[in-house]
Amino acid sequence: KMVFCKCPNLQKITVLGELTNIGDKAFQKANSLTEIYLKSQTPPTFGGNAAEQFQFDARDTDLTVYVPAGCAKAYEDAWKDQIANATVEVIIKEEETSQTYYGDVDQDGEVAVEDAVAILRHIVRLDTLDADALAFADADHNSKVEVADAITVLKIVVGLAQKEAYTAK
Repeated sequence: KMVFCKCPNLQKITVLGELTNIGDKAFQKANSLTEIYLKSQTPPTFGGNAAEQFQFDARDTDLTVYVPAGCAKAYEDAWKDQIANATVEVIIKEEETSQTYYGDVDQDGEVAVEDAVAILRHIVRLDTLDADALAFADADHNSKVEVADAITVLKIVVGLAQKEAYTAK
């Protein structure tokens, strides 16, 4: 409930994995928010009053919600009440399908230092990677996520190794 409410500087949110419910007033007054990236194929439901989900103080920028390819219609149908009551134009767009790579833990299309950090944080148990992120984190394809994967990611970043297209097992 109200998880991003009143976060005035928040501009972009990416939610990896399946999301089933967005709590009451989750985005209310997150006045700088312009992009939400959802990876869930099924549109999440909203808690609380539908009319209050996308309420922002005076602003004239749209809010774009990026959803998986082939899912825009389902989101538009499921969220029609929230969109109708928004104080800004809410645009639902399908993310372009892009190539994904081993080592791209956050699945943003780039293998970066942040991905190596995410692997290391998982290894030392500061964070937990979900199943999708774990699959991408196995940069050396040995079915384990370990320090060697973070090193492989860093080698890709500095050009000492080539990034490899991810293929689901």
